[in-house]
Amino acid sequence: MPTLLSIISDHNIPNLLVAKHYQPERHIFLTTQQMQQRAKHLKKALNLSSKNLISINIPDEDLKGIQDVLTTHFSEINDSPIIINLTGGTKLMALAIYDFFTNLVSTNHENVKFVYLPINSNEIIIINGHKREKLTSKIETVVEYLQTYGIDILCHRDPAQKDHVFAIFKTKQKQQFPPIVNQITHDYQNRGEWFEDYLYWKIKSDMQLDNSQIKCGVKIRLDEDSSHLIPHYNDNEIDVLFVFKNNLYIVEAKTRMKKDFQTQVYYKLASFYLNMGLSAKTYLCHLSQQPISDLHGKMIEILKNRLSYQDNLHKSELQNIYIERFKRKSLKISGVFDKNFFLAPNHSFAGKF
Repeated sequence: MPTLLSIISDHNIPNLLVAKHYQPERHIFLTTQQMQQRAKHLKKALNLSSKNLISINIPDEDLKGIQDVLTTHFSEINDSPIIINLTGGTKLMALAIYDFFTNLVSTNHENVKFVYLPINSNEIIIINGHKREKLTSKIETVVEYLQTYGIDILCHRDPAQKDHVFAIFKTKQKQQFPPIVNQITHDYQNRGEWFEDYLYWKIKSDMQLDNSQIKCGVKIRLDEDSSHLIPHYNDNEIDVLFVFKNNLYIVEAKTRMKKDFQTQVYYKLASFYLNMGLSAKTYLCHLSQQPISDLHGKMIEILKNRLSYQDNLHKSELQNIYIERFKRKSLKISGVFDKNFFLAPNHSFAGKF
């Protein structure tokens, strides 16, 4: 069985998929100090023990420093095959690691394989073989995806019976989703849970998902070492959460969207997206008469406002960290389904995600 070397980064899913694909006997994690928690999360998701895992710290953005560390651990490649996954880390890390191992052995060395898995791809590129392999692994459940990022599901809500929810939807649809007048009542229809449940059943049916691949009313918890990643935000409930083609989909459901709600929704979706990897996608489903504006330009401004009451030093530090991460991930809401979509008689989510 081969050894698999993985570069740990913010986006753990490709490393998880490659590891599940090759099923190596031994793992080597190359990780920077900043990615220690991500390494722990991946170890847990793969159910690895210390016996079959070696973790090596490498410097960040230092080509010579990375190669010096590798020199102390790898003097030669023996007869045991090694797969080097170049998907994670920064470009400089990947270049440094590729350069080191190609200098150590010929690129045609039969026991060394360099691989790369592009985001949203079902093929692994064999770099030194100039070929591709069909990816045989996949993210099986919502729990598996979240666990890869150190996130636990505290609880989730069982949706109401499908027929009951669809009957409510048809009634509302005929009325063209009038605004709710009585906001004090905690009736099932008035507090909007019916819409979350409708989305759960509709998405599950349209996308042909099983129970483990979709949840509604999900309360989540980040591990203690990562809890600072959603700063000063207490709403940890996601209306609908599902996995499809190795991506995680975060859906916020609103029966009404007053203008002052929009900032809260933007920030909530941004906070979840920031902590759930590059393949996480956020969607807003709403039945509001109120138009939704400027979805793609609000995130950094909202983040600054949320951190504005911090002391100056801490605020500056947090802003720099989060704004850079927002820019690097090209943060945006992936899509919006508004009342016009839901008014269409044969609306379907198939092919929309």
